[in-house]
Amino acid sequence: MSNKKYNFQHHNYTKKGYLSFQTKMVDTLLNEGKFNLAKNMLKEILSQYPNDRIALTQWAQILIFERKYLEAKDILESLPKDKCYSMLVCLYEKLNEWDKLKELYARFYLKEDKDNCYKYGYRQQRIYLSSIFDNTCPFDELGYLDKQMFNYSDEEAIEHIRKSHGGSNKNKSAFMNDFDIEKIFYKVKDFISKNHDRGIINNSLLESFMFYYVGCGYKVDSGLYDTFLVNTIINTDKIITMYPQSVSNANYDVCRLDDLEEKKLVKVKSGIERFNARYNNIQNKKND
Repeated sequence: MSNKKYNFQHHNYTKKGYLSFQTKMVDTLLNEGKFNLAKNMLKEILSQYPNDRIALTQWAQILIFERKYLEAKDILESLPKDKCYSMLVCLYEKLNEWDKLKELYARFYLKEDKDNCYKYGYRQQRIYLSSIFDNTCPFDELGYLDKQMFNYSDEEAIEHIRKSHGGSNKNKSAFMNDFDIEKIFYKVKDFISKNHDRGIINNSLLESFMFYYVGCGYKVDSGLYDTFLVNTIINTDKIITMYPQSVSNANYDVCRLDDLEEKKLVKVKSGIERFNARYNNIQNKKND
């Protein structure tokens, strides 16, 4: 890409437009699980614009995916905190840096930027931190995630999973009817309590774990799944939800629980394989 065409030095609006396009492409690639492509694109962007705030924030996100938390923290702490507040809250929670977490909470929720929780989508973080530092809830009307952030309940989580991803749900990914949600919920909870280092942080105060279980669920337009995703509150075994999903991010450390792998691996025939089997049966009967 030539400077002659874009003339970045003399036309800042064009440079800004180019950077906006590139960083949006990085977001798209990350959302699609194309981690390596996103990482390579970011390297190229930062080689040209090493001080671009958005690109640096995205690089910190890459480092978080790679579990390089201290490196990510160094980058984010060098940027304006009102632009990367959510990610810092997640990191301080993961690293148990409670003094810094409390400082952020006091600055952004109790003082000058108190209303930004609506603007920047920090609602659940505010509720969760309020439950820790003030033991009060700042909102009257609470949805499922709000309630769990403020006053967590295993029973509420299990009921939510059953309603959202039970075997009768045909619109989303759903667990098979013989997948014992409650039993596996508690086995996964116990595993996570001993293996916090195997999750991946996202930017909403949640941590994701991927588990292997042959034929655990399905989605109407995607077929069978052999893995399911579990979201917890960061650094806790408090499960918010779990649902069948393919391994969309190469950085997931797929967890295996031996006593969950009770199902035998059964090959699911494709449509053409079923057709061929039926056709061969018909031909064999004619020959007989």
